[in-house]
Amino acid sequence: MDSVIEYYMESAKKGDANAQYFLGRLYFFGKQVPKDYRESYKWFEKAALRGHTESQYYLGLMFYRGYAVNKDYKEACKWFIKAAEQGDVDAQELLGEIYGKENSVIYDIKETYKWFKKAAINGSLNAQYNLGQMYLKGAGVDRNYREAYKWLKKAAKRDDADAQFELGLMYRIGDGIKQDYLKAYKWFKKSAYQKNSDAQFNLGVLYN
Repeated sequence: MDSVIEYYMESAKKGDANAQYFLGRLYFFGKQVPKDYRESYKWFEKAALRGHTESQYYLGLMFYRGYAVNKDYKEACKWFIKAAEQGDVDAQELLGEIYGKENSVIYDIKETYKWFKKAAINGSLNAQYNLGQMYLKGAGVDRNYREAYKWLKKAAKRDDADAQFELGLMYRIGDGIKQDYLKAYKWFKKSAYQKNSDAQFNLGVLYN
């Protein structure tokens, strides 16, 4: 075993949460050691129980994806919430995703909105797009075109093709904002360059 790994193994066995997290990641990604989700779970759990934020996130992820354990959304949420409350943006985003699964036993659109908003404010691109969509559709929150535009534009400026398409559509239809074909063209074009088929189609409609 590599001397560096041996050092972390010794520290982990003594209860060092950072070392336990380090080993969890090594086994999770298969770096310097064979990939082993069971071993990864063991070390993430030890660190998570000591309050290690990133380990709590990864433990939640393992329950969410079913790595080394059975898929369990409730257990995933339990660990994601612990990490999210300590400011982990990825955990906040995935909480929004999980609570938004309509066929799930924990489906809760209000919680989806709550966590996507936290993640969006903290800079999650995916959450910014999803929050914009929620405002646009009035899902989990009152419909608000100004807020929809605000969050979709943030995501669009960061080259999210779907957000660029939605902005283009808002401008083409005049959905909550002043109709503007030039701005619609601008955003459709950006999205179309990223191979968004809906944007490509709407770009063709504008040309005609």
